[in-house]
Amino acid sequence: MLPWFAESIALVREEWRHMREEGPTAVELENAKTYLTGSFPLGLDSTQHIAAVLVQMQQDKLGIDYLDRRAGLIGGVTLDEARAVAKRLFDPAALSFAIVGDPADVKPTRPPKQQQF
Repeated sequence: MLPWFAESIALVREEWRHMREEGPTAVELENAKTYLTGSFPLGLDSTQHIAAVLVQMQQDKLGIDYLDRRAGLIGGVTLDEARAVAKRLFDPAALSFAIVGDPADVKPTRPPKQQQF
């Protein structure tokens, strides 16, 4: 039996593999769009949060009309586009985990990268 953390890591890697190979379902994409559009206003609950969004819009050069366009941009994402992005970004082999402590039965799955200066 795998230790709980090894089982958790395996489950996360498997979900990343599945997302990379299959991408989101139509329902998952619609749920994500609903969440992104519905939760955004909830984060604008203080002057500080509003200012942070405005600064981020400036830094990302999104344009003064971004808040008017945002919901349409999110709503316009197609299932094929979402799947193409998932295929590009979800690489289970490139996924790293940090385990705090020194469990005796944890072995690295690949050698650590050498830092170059």
